[in-house]
Amino acid sequence: MKIKKSKSVPNGDGAASRSWSFSDPESRRKRRVAGYKVYSVKQKMKGSIRKCFKWFKDIIGAS
Repeated sequence: MKIKKSKSVPNGDGAASRSWSFSDPESRRKRRVAGYKVYSVKQKMKGSIRKCFKWFKDIIGAS
């Protein structure tokens, strides 16, 4: 992931402050895609847990 730095600008106390730019389109796209992947993993886990409970319920009900 490429992060662009702006030029360092001295602030009031003489120290240089750097601001990082996350507004370029590529980094925004990467963050958006990462969010989609997280959502997908959550949904797969929920489905897996539901199947597990259904299986367990069927096993208990059959006894």
